[in-house]
Amino acid sequence: MKPIERLSIGLLLTVAAAGCTRWQYTYPLPAPGEAPRTFDAGRVTTVGSGMVVLRDVVVTADSVIGWQGETEAQRQRIAVHRSQVLVFDRRVTDHWRTGSAFLLGVATIWAALAVYFLATVQV
Repeated sequence: MKPIERLSIGLLLTVAAAGCTRWQYTYPLPAPGEAPRTFDAGRVTTVGSGMVVLRDVVVTADSVIGWQGETEAQRQRIAVHRSQVLVFDRRVTDHWRTGSAFLLGVATIWAALAVYFLATVQV
């Protein structure tokens, strides 16, 4: 594979991956007696501590429970009582942003290839 092809594929994947997800406000939290809800990732804004990003989140009637930390060694279980939760956002896939980022990446690659080929044309 030529270096220009590797660069273009890397650029395309990087740009497309940047627009894949967004945070979506989730309401309401489950009422007492409702089944818990699970999410891949969630963002909890609490009363006094600010914002916490969690993975493998379970939202129950009385708390939001998840794991904080990037690596296995750093992971710690976090539970926030419902009375302390101001806002709970879940991470969702944004198809419009993903498609737009993909098309922007394709257009950028075509423009880079056009500049490359125009620069190498012998007149």
